[in-house]
Amino acid sequence: MVNQIPYSDYQMKLPKKKDYDYFIRHFSKDLNLISPDSCFYIYGSYLHNCDYGRSDIDGGLILNSGIITPKEEILEISKIMKEDQKKRIPLQLNLLDRVLIKDGRFLAYTTDFTDWIKNKSILYSEQDYRSEMDGKDYKVGTLNHLSFNFRKIRNLVLESQTLLKYDSENFKLKVGKTVEALSKSPKGILLLRTGEIVDSKNISLGKLKKNIDCPDTYLKTLDKAFEMLKNPKLFEKTLKNKETSLDLLIETLEAFESIIDTYLKNFPTHNEGEYKFI
Repeated sequence: MVNQIPYSDYQMKLPKKKDYDYFIRHFSKDLNLISPDSCFYIYGSYLHNCDYGRSDIDGGLILNSGIITPKEEILEISKIMKEDQKKRIPLQLNLLDRVLIKDGRFLAYTTDFTDWIKNKSILYSEQDYRSEMDGKDYKVGTLNHLSFNFRKIRNLVLESQTLLKYDSENFKLKVGKTVEALSKSPKGILLLRTGEIVDSKNISLGKLKKNIDCPDTYLKTLDKAFEMLKNPKLFEKTLKNKETSLDLLIETLEAFESIIDTYLKNFPTHNEGEYKFI
């Protein structure tokens, strides 16, 4: 029989209103010190009828950068996210950049949601880039899938220090999934540009190279991802250690950002292969 924690003890472990308020107050202050050009906003249940201990703090963090983000700065932000939680708080903060939100194609928001953020979210920073958000409706499935994978990888880096402290095994599992997502990206990018569906990862990569001058950062990490997926023992060894798991995550994000950055520079004009014009 599994020993269960008495509900009264479980309640004592849940964060309360003061813990939520403490986090918001201190995180916004600390963020202004280490990343003063960032935009930080909150929306959702924390602002209205919050069920403290169970409700998320929903919001976004927009870096004053391009698609390729400053990783050391993100890790510093991740550290203060961890340190400013007296008790672990459910957080859903999306890590964004100004090029991503202006272009909108790889932004995992639709127009109704970006409009809602502009009108209903509360700003907790001196900088405000929310008006620059340009969500896109009716994205094709491939673009939608790539956008959400990209968001998950970025958000995992932002949350990395908290997960390493409270749930390191879950962190390593999530890192493994980011590598799998990267390995499938050539097929997605190729389909997005040419409409061609290719089952083989290697063949899709070869065809992608003919359409885009893929950056070395992307190709090198992609080769590493392919090798790990073919060699489970190597994959397991890399994910076994916290430091190597984090390094792999950072490397994966850098690769994903580099191919999206290249894509947007090569194809600055939106087209019907990406989303349907209404």
